[in-house]
Amino acid sequence: MGKSLYLRQDEIQAKLKSRESTARIDSLKNSENEQINTDVDMANIGAKYYKELYQERTSNKEIHIELLSKFYKNRINTLMPILLKLFNHQSKQIELIQNTI
Repeated sequence: MGKSLYLRQDEIQAKLKSRESTARIDSLKNSENEQINTDVDMANIGAKYYKELYQERTSNKEIHIELLSKFYKNRINTLMPILLKLFNHQSKQIELIQNTI
């Protein structure tokens, strides 16, 4: 009788631990799912924003062309001095080679 009582208590404790761990796992799964849902919502909001921004910019082609021309003008203005330095450096190297020949 005493043995079966101890076994029964062990079984009850094992079941309680099992339920506690199951509850913890479920809690973790729920928080993980909530985080995934939040991430998906944020991605959808971002996609919607960029879609609206793109449609707004492309709906008026003049504004779109103006933005592109400003972008390329800035690129040219930043790259031109670098290209000139490279060209000058190359021409000096060519001149040195011609002088040594």
